[in-house]
Amino acid sequence: MFGLRPLRIGKLFGIPLEVDASWLFIFFLVAATLTTSYFPAALPDESPTIYALLGAVTALAFFGSVVLHELAHSLVARASGLSVSRVTLFVFGGVSQLEDEPGSPGREFLMAAAGPVMSLLIAGACWGAAVAGGLLRAPEWALVPLDYLSMINMALALFNMLPGFPLDGGRVLRSLLWAATRDLTKATRWASRSGQAIGTALIAVAVFGVLNGSFDYVWLAVMGWFMPISIRAVRQSE
Repeated sequence: MFGLRPLRIGKLFGIPLEVDASWLFIFFLVAATLTTSYFPAALPDESPTIYALLGAVTALAFFGSVVLHELAHSLVARASGLSVSRVTLFVFGGVSQLEDEPGSPGREFLMAAAGPVMSLLIAGACWGAAVAGGLLRAPEWALVPLDYLSMINMALALFNMLPGFPLDGGRVLRSLLWAATRDLTKATRWASRSGQAIGTALIAVAVFGVLNGSFDYVWLAVMGWFMPISIRAVRQSE
């Protein structure tokens, strides 16, 4: 995206990991929001330096969980006999670049569902760590990031299950349409149209929210704006 080549940052389980420019934009937006809004509200007595450190570390932890989300897709694909050429992180989280199509609706369904399941597991682990930390009287600056990571991973799982391609829910929808029509091209086209409709709806909700004074809705506008761009990028890579 943005006309820039993704930056390769290493390998996980032998799978090259790349970062798209759009992911960097979202990373800095998340870190800035945490530093200037979330942590000052949740921890009002801390210094700006603490807010900045917590914002950067929590943003990195969140995107580490995004890597695990995407790795779940890739490992399920590999277990299904498919070759994964690379994983690219971008605005919606990431995409596993497969050298071949899944081959069957059932395989696509399992691959698509693996990421949200991983995010739910991470959300549960963070929630459990926060509860345990509270019982052990851990400092608030340690518990608040865990609460955030639990909440944001839950939100990541739910958002990705929206039935619009290229989100995981869109891939689940494509697998069901594929099974019903036995036509992958037609299923992809219909799932992509659903994705475009969801992107438009997100922008409309964001505009309504901002006009009513809630600037947090800007996030939905960003996601909605990137939806058609992501659809084109993913379909070109497949």
